[in-house]
Amino acid sequence: STVDPEGDQIYYLFDWGDGKPSGWIGPYVSGETAEVGHKWVEKGSYQIRVKAKDEHGAMSDWSDPLSISMPKNKQLINSLFFNFFERFPQLFPIIRTLIGYLPPNGFEMGLSINKLA
Repeated sequence: STVDPEGDQIYYLFDWGDGKPSGWIGPYVSGETAEVGHKWVEKGSYQIRVKAKDEHGAMSDWSDPLSISMPKNKQLINSLFFNFFERFPQLFPIIRTLIGYLPPNGFEMGLSINKLA
């Protein structure tokens, strides 16, 4: 969150480090936490930055970058795994989390930005 000294509404621009910026999102109430998500389609390391502006156009500098790494997709090639998931589908979300399986259409991460003035 960002606190505007005049209490103006806040907009955020995220640079996800992959050449696909968010565009300005908002408005958010001054001090309100903004939660956003992004999907990366390539394995790699990325530097995420964010800047804020108020409803009158007063803009912050870019934040310090947050470094992240997106892992390579993991393929489940063992048919025993597939048979197990077919028999016990209710366990799939738990097991998927434990083994770090990510869907083949990319990597997704949610952020909650909390910054005090």
